[in-house]
Amino acid sequence: MKYLYFISILLSIVFSTKCNIILKPEKISTTKAGFIFVQGAEIPAINYKKFALELQRKFNGSLWVVLTEFPLNTPEPVLVNNVMSSAYDLLKKNGFDFDKKTPFFFGGHSLGGIIVQDYLIKNFKSLPFNLIGLVLEGSFITRSNRSKKPSDFPAVLTLGGELDGLARLTRISEAFYHDSPQSLDTSMTLVVNGMNHYQFSGEGDRTSTIIKNDIEPEITNEQARDEITSIINSFINLKLNRKNEDDIKLLFKYANSTVDLVWPLIEGLNMEGFYHFNPPCSQGNVPNCTFGSPWSKQAQIYMGSIDTNKLNVFNEMRSVLGIPEHFPSISNCTKSTECLLNISTITQNVYSTLDSLDNGLFPVAAGEARAKMASRQAVLEALFNKKYNFNETDSSSICGEINQMALNWALKRAPLNTIKRYLEKGKVLKIGQDVGPEATGFQWVFTSLKFTELRDDKNKTFVEVRSPTLKTPTDYSIKAIAGVHYCKLLTPARAIEWIYIDSVKP
Repeated sequence: MKYLYFISILLSIVFSTKCNIILKPEKISTTKAGFIFVQGAEIPAINYKKFALELQRKFNGSLWVVLTEFPLNTPEPVLVNNVMSSAYDLLKKNGFDFDKKTPFFFGGHSLGGIIVQDYLIKNFKSLPFNLIGLVLEGSFITRSNRSKKPSDFPAVLTLGGELDGLARLTRISEAFYHDSPQSLDTSMTLVVNGMNHYQFSGEGDRTSTIIKNDIEPEITNEQARDEITSIINSFINLKLNRKNEDDIKLLFKYANSTVDLVWPLIEGLNMEGFYHFNPPCSQGNVPNCTFGSPWSKQAQIYMGSIDTNKLNVFNEMRSVLGIPEHFPSISNCTKSTECLLNISTITQNVYSTLDSLDNGLFPVAAGEARAKMASRQAVLEALFNKKYNFNETDSSSICGEINQMALNWALKRAPLNTIKRYLEKGKVLKIGQDVGPEATGFQWVFTSLKFTELRDDKNKTFVEVRSPTLKTPTDYSIKAIAGVHYCKLLTPARAIEWIYIDSVKP
């Protein structure tokens, strides 16, 4: 079996060296550059030909292009060195006499962007030419590569589509956050309005993955190709020190429109205490860690139902099933005229089990936030030093009310066109009654925030969100969990990600 495996690899390598497509420049110029592009998964290299020809046409010089093609049209790490070597040989054989000073750019779409960045991070100092920049289309620098990318690595242009259902805008927003401050001289993250994942090639049949996940575009394939090639051409001019006023204007135009799109998502992720911005301090000695979730603090304030000036809420992000287990607590209130309660709460953001793939296909925001809070009864009794009826203070669906706050937050911050699309075409979120209360903490932990597709009286699909809850009165027999109210929270980030992306996915 081992021999068959190696034979198949060998045949794949031989096959791969014959399939790269070279596009010679039509313009004869003293300004020469190379551009090597890696296809997305299951997308033939020929599907990017119109994109490459358009880029050559716009470039004021001689741009030599190679569209690499892997066996089965799927970029593979085990083959990339051989495919790249064959691309270099192909350029030489066709008359491009490059040397160590010749400027080169690389690009990649989707999976191709991941494969090419891995290759360049390992090899960029030993290439037979001068690597100037990397263009990632519907792709991004992966989380694992953020720490591996050397400080002297060439500039990276990350291009996203607003309606990309595979490299979703939330993941592009994460890239924007880590590229900040954005600079024309270093790395940039830009988004094209109304564009989806398929349109980075815009030719040929859509793959089954694209059919299943991509969002309907709001611009034509030709318009998408024009916008993408214009941005890349300006980026190339910038890195070749040939920038002009038009290039700067164009890049600033897209920078400004990108901020309008991604900033509400970044703001939501910050409110969530997003682990991939800054990890929780509870994970160990981590620089620039996040101690608590700003949204969980707001949730506890709402749970207390009193003036915020009377509460000082601390939140710690850690596993709710840690050993020793941590519980919410309320400090003794002083008997001064102005009483200030100190409340400590616990939150654990729970991300998709597929989050570690970091491919942009799955939700980026937490699927739920497990929030251990002090009950409304406990807060009122501690503050006013008198008994309250638990069945009156905590009987309603308070978790659902907090989740409605998160949804309202998202609806106020998403761009108007995004809201219009969500209301007209999307599966809107509606907050339902709380589930439970659960009998034990273990049951509460492993009963997920519920997203259920339903139909309204007009037969339109919507998604109902319901929070499992666990709550106990202050005189509960087990003192460690007396006076608690646990919620599965819909975070502002998940709410706004749903509005932008998941509501309008196929």
